Parts: sequence; C-alpha cells; structure tokens
Amino acid sequence: MKETIKTFCDSFVDYANKEHKITLAFVVNELPHNDDESTDVVFYDECGDEYVHPMKVSVKLGVAICNPVDNNDPEKGNLIAVNKAKNSLPFIYGPFSGFIDENVLNAIADNQFRFIKNNIGKYIKGYNEQKTKYLTRKVHEEAKKIIESTLTDEEKNIVNKLKDKDIRDKVMLCIE
Repeated sequence: MKETIKTFCDSFVDYANKEHKITLAFVVNELPHNDDESTDVVFYDECGDEYVHPMKVSVKLGVAICNPVDNNDPEKGNLIAVNKAKNSLPFIYGPFSGFIDENVLNAIADNQFRFIKNNIGKYIKGYNEQKTKYLTRKVHEEAKKIIESTLTDEEKNIVNKLKDKDIRDKVMLCIE
C-alpha cells in the first residue's frame, strides 16, 4: 500500500500579539484493491437507489500548533502532525489513484488553515477563556489609565493614600 505524506506550515497571531506556528500533515494512502479488503462507499440517488463504489485512495489529516513560549521546531511540528494524521480516521476518499493530487491538497490546506484560525478555540484548550481574561484585563488597565489621567493632584494624593493597607483599614473602620 503506497503512502504519501505532504505537510504545510502557516501561522497566526493571537490576542496577545504572539505568533503560533501551525503544521498540517496529510497522509494519502492507496487502499487495497482486492475483494477481501476493499473500502466501499455507499451512495444513494434521488430515488433512494443504492450504489456501492469502491474507493482507491484515502486522506488523513493531522494538526500541530506550536505554543509561542516553546521554540518553534519545524521538524518537530511535522513529526507531531504526521503522527496525528497516521492515527486518525480518513476524512476524504477518492475513487482512483491520482484523484487526490497536490492541487487538491493545497486547496484543502488553505481551507483548513482558514478554519483553524477562525476557530482556534477548538484546537487550543482554554484559548477562548484566556483570550477573554487577557482582553478584560487590558480594558481595565486602559480604563484605569484614562481615569488616573483625569484626576486632580488632590484626588491622586487620596488614591495613593488608599493604596496603603493601614490607611485603607482605618478608613473602613470609620465607614462601619
């Protein structure tokens, strides 16, 4: 059984302006051509009639995304993506050898990169929660800067005094 491996690399910049490298690996396998081990796909026409068509080629996909705190190693990214692809189920079948060529893989890779970038939370666990926390913290920091820039010197002095825990505790006792 002939196996062809093709990898693609791209990247995206996250909410914190950090670059993540993405590696896609496609493993294209020619399927067995004998009656004992064929991969058949069942099609139904508009009348509900069933047609069985033997498939001759399959494609598996693996995705690896490098954490920006790690040193990007393209060979390691390829190895991880290829391993994931080899251990996944096929997502495309073709009716004859050569049906899935480099042009088809390029088009699928472009589509997959676009999908991954638009749905990165499906690929990086906790990404959406971290993004929300980060952006909320940035909004609070910006709001604090704006508020502090509008304070008079007397108001700034009061705010600075309230940062001292002892003074803050005394003020709280007076309020109670």
